[in-house]
Amino acid sequence: MLGFTANSYGKLGLIISSLLLTACNTNDDDPVTAPSKALTTPKHTVLVYMVGSDLESKHGAATADINEMLKVGSNQNLNIIITTGGANKDGWRTVKRFLIPKGTKAISSINELTQLVDLGDKNMGEVSTLRDFLDWGIKNYTADKYSVIFWDHGGGAVGGNGTVGNDENKSGDALSLAEIKSALDNVTKLYKTKFELIGFDTCLMATLETATITSAYGNYMVASEELEPGTGWDYSAWLGAIKNKPTISTIELTKVIIDSYYNSFSTNPDEQKTVTLSAIQLNKIANLNQAVDKLALKLANNLNAAPDSVRIELAKSRERSESYGKESDSDSGMIDLADFTSKLSSTYSTEANNIKMALANAVFYKKQGTARPQAAGLSIYLPDSKTIRSKEAREDALQTYKNIGFLSSWTQLVENYSNKAAADTIPPAITNLTFDDNTLNATVTGNNGKDIEEVSVLITVDGDNDSQIVIAKEEVDSYVNNQAEYVFNGKVALLNGKSVYVEEIESYDDDSGLVGIPAQLNGQQVTIYVQYEIQNDTLLYDVLGAVPQSFDGSVSRLMPINTNDIISPLFQMINADGSIEFVEMDGNNFKVTNTGITISIGDLTAGSYNLYLQATDLSDNTTITDTPITINID
Repeated sequence: MLGFTANSYGKLGLIISSLLLTACNTNDDDPVTAPSKALTTPKHTVLVYMVGSDLESKHGAATADINEMLKVGSNQNLNIIITTGGANKDGWRTVKRFLIPKGTKAISSINELTQLVDLGDKNMGEVSTLRDFLDWGIKNYTADKYSVIFWDHGGGAVGGNGTVGNDENKSGDALSLAEIKSALDNVTKLYKTKFELIGFDTCLMATLETATITSAYGNYMVASEELEPGTGWDYSAWLGAIKNKPTISTIELTKVIIDSYYNSFSTNPDEQKTVTLSAIQLNKIANLNQAVDKLALKLANNLNAAPDSVRIELAKSRERSESYGKESDSDSGMIDLADFTSKLSSTYSTEANNIKMALANAVFYKKQGTARPQAAGLSIYLPDSKTIRSKEAREDALQTYKNIGFLSSWTQLVENYSNKAAADTIPPAITNLTFDDNTLNATVTGNNGKDIEEVSVLITVDGDNDSQIVIAKEEVDSYVNNQAEYVFNGKVALLNGKSVYVEEIESYDDDSGLVGIPAQLNGQQVTIYVQYEIQNDTLLYDVLGAVPQSFDGSVSRLMPINTNDIISPLFQMINADGSIEFVEMDGNNFKVTNTGITISIGDLTAGSYNLYLQATDLSDNTTITDTPITINID
């Protein structure tokens, strides 16, 4: 019986892997072998943690990116190592590891690749799966530099079932920031090294919280503040840059990642408008956190001294800030850090300016599309009013946020602000309602006279069981000094000639912004993103794509809408008990033609409609008039 030490067993494993790769990669014009100590040490090992999820099972997005990697392939200067799983699809139901060779043709299935190992039924949302992959990759593929890339969904600081990588085979379980931190801490201490680059080819992970937890374990980070379009990063471009120039600096490499990502959407300018991607120098994060700490402490002191007025200022600044990952019925809670601080009053101008300067030092390169004009490179978490109003959602989010181990002053501010907003249970008051000559007037008053987030008119039709189906929601024409005015003109938004319910996502100014249209797209619930601008009473618009609902609380990537797709607009239904759901209406669906999607303003069809005035405050307390104004259209 032969005896093997741990070291000799590792060498034997490398020899076997080398033989397998040489024997099986018969279609490779540049076969590679696993490195051994006898070979030249590669310059760079890139470890990709690829959780397929519904992005792969429904769209084949992971396979598409693997094909981009195959165009480059590993060589003596570059190891491209991936681990896959987490999708309910053949070849993806177990966790596997691969060394990416140079391929002569694209694969249509992951089964066409030669695996190094199949680990069986493991949860990619568990910290141990990530930790073991990083440990194994560094141990077996030694290099001068190590980078780790997270591939899949992302949910910002809090997320749903986690925040990065939803394992479709494990009820959408994902890695939390605390779990990512644990895995990074373990392997960097074990091997006494930092990752050169920590990248997130996911949505919403360019957050100060992410940068903070990775700063101890990496030198640079690349991530997106906003949702990513479905195709994600251009792997052939940036991996090719490493292969072609093994000595490339990481700063130069991050610019290649960002430029190639942005340019990959040049043939689809609508998708490009939503793009954000930023490169962060992680050793600058401590200075940024010091600046944020001073702002958080000052806000906290003032919040305790004047709870209502400071809470309202915080809420208004948050609602006016550019925010990310919003859908028609949910909000990730992530807002642009620079934009938020710029919206605060002059009381905090010194702190805001210090944050702006520190942020500019940390974010050394970025790009963003025109639909995300305020994206400065890093977001921060502050929950929206709907999350705060729901006791369960608020408590779950706060507990998850505390577990991150982020800046204690900001974490405490988030908790105190949330609790004070939740304690405000006084809804807006609507009085003096009149409707004359198609003009609605009313007095709408919030707490302290200022606590109003939105005043709108709901145009509804009667549903079953005393429910109301909202076919249009329109902001009042003016709301000044507690006086609301709205002129009914019988016009509604139309999508390919079909009426649609529209929710505002972002307002750039009075005449432009970003809206979401809830719909079923090929049987899956989505929010259709539309950027609009009104010029000389003409509506200009771009349909940017659709955000599918993936798993409870998680945010999916922005997907394109294609010819022959079936769209069924969804409408908000208010039940008799006040609960809300989204429903389809008969005969309102349509197929997308090669001319695309048209949005217009048209007339309501003949019938009976109800007008309700609705007022919502900054704590999501809502008042709707009890008695509707009924209008009959012939």
